[in-house]
This record gives sequence, structure tokens and C-alpha cells, in this order.
Amino acid sequence: LSEEAMTQPPTDQPPAGMESAAWEKCMDHTKLEYLMRCEQETVYRHVRHLTSAEESIGAFFGRVVHEGIRVLYDAEKGGSGGEAPADLGAAACAAYWQRELEKGVIVPASSSAGKPDHRTSQLAVALVRLYAAAYPPASRGYTVVMNERYLEHGEDCGIVDRVIRRQADGLLYVLDLKTSSWAPNKGYWKQWGNSQQAAI
Repeated sequence: LSEEAMTQPPTDQPPAGMESAAWEKCMDHTKLEYLMRCEQETVYRHVRHLTSAEESIGAFFGRVVHEGIRVLYDAEKGGSGGEAPADLGAAACAAYWQRELEKGVIVPASSSAGKPDHRTSQLAVALVRLYAAAYPPASRGYTVVMNERYLEHGEDCGIVDRVIRRQADGLLYVLDLKTSSWAPNKGYWKQWGNSQQAAI
């Protein structure tokens, strides 16, 4: 697979270089999450390929932050050209937000309660900078082996945020980034109890 194919967001279509039959045999965990939640939603989204005309602000905001963190990690591995990785990640957030709007993505300006939504491009940029400051490379205790890659193993497939090697034991782990308005309390962790993605 090409580098481009391995860093694209999840899709219903086979990545470049992958035969359709092989793609259908893979257990994509995004599809499994839909199926566990609602069979009809799974049919709409992954069989009939229907999507909402208006993306939720939560999903859009998460994509923007993910792009900034991906660029941050790439820059730390030597692709910064002398610029601070945090600056590149923050700039990627703002550029991605604008690019998606220019492509026609409709983002609600208000929350479900009708109040102006706090999830703005400025907040996304600030979160990437905070992440870079809170987790500098020397403090993480791991090295990044892969950054936002499409992977297959047996009948499992999907795009993982990062594969890391922990310094404490030398083992490989998947490091998944989640954006949420929840504080990391017991309720937050409980929601992942039956997650197929968390299980792997």
C-alpha cells in the first residue's frame, strides 16, 4: 500500500492497491461499532453508503484535532524543516478546518441546546498546543513506530492512530486518541467496556 493510502481516514472503499474481495473479508472495527449500536444504521452507512448532509460538530472537531496531532508526530520524527512541531500541528488544524469548509462540509454553529458551540478552530489549535506541551517526546516513555497507518492482521483491518514501542518493556501498543467533552472519570472509561476497538 502507498503512504497516502495508509494515512487516509476510514472509508467504505478499499484502500489503493487492495482488491475489493480482500477488503470485504477484513473485519473493520468502525463497521463493527456501528453494528453493535444499531443494525439499521449499519445498513444505511456501510451497505447503502448514506451519510448525513450535516456532520456533527463533535465528529468534525475530532477529525480536525486528529489531523493536528498526526502532523505533530510526523514533525517530531524529522519532518519539521526546522519549525517547531507544535507550530506545524497547530497550523495543520487551522488549515484542515478551512479546507473542509471550502469543500462544502456543513458544520453546525450551535449545540443541540441552541447555544453557540465552544468547539471552534481556535480551540482545536489550542488543544494541539496543549498536547505538545503536556506530552513532550522525552516524557512519554515510548517511541512512535507508525503514525496514522492502515494495518491488516488476519481478518482484522483498520487505521490506527499510532503504534508505539514502550520503553519500559519494549512491547508494541496501539495508542488511540479520543476527543471528548467528558472528564476521564469512571463513567468515561466504562463506555469503552464493550468496544471492539479498545479490545484490540
